[in-house]
Amino acid sequence: MKAFALLIAFLSVGTAKILAVPVVPNFQSGSTSSTTTSTQKTVELIETWEYQTGFEYSLGGTNLSVTGKLTPDIVTVGTHSVNGVTTTHYGANLNTLPTATMHTQGASTNLLNSYHGPGLKNFTRISRDITTESITETMSTFTQ
Repeated sequence: MKAFALLIAFLSVGTAKILAVPVVPNFQSGSTSSTTTSTQKTVELIETWEYQTGFEYSLGGTNLSVTGKLTPDIVTVGTHSVNGVTTTHYGANLNTLPTATMHTQGASTNLLNSYHGPGLKNFTRISRDITTESITETMSTFTQ
């Protein structure tokens, strides 16, 4: 009953007339512009590990007499693991290398004896930072 009385009281209150005036733009032309700048930085690291699991042995020259075995005995010298993969390294038993002596005393003589054992042969690291900047400029012009 109270709600009905409030409704009647609300309806009997006078309402004012509301008038609206149309809005007319007061400009002839205009423009807008924007600039967007973005920067991206990339850090890159490349590493290469090269292993030699065997060995290289050479003996050469001129005016030489070579005694003993020409190829040395092979022995296991170690292992290494990378990402769960184990590799065995083989080398030469340096106690079994052949012996080279001068064949004719006083004659021109040349001796080359080299040994490169197993292990890390080469390591390369490339590190570079790349910065990319992008600038976008936009302009709009309008008239009425």
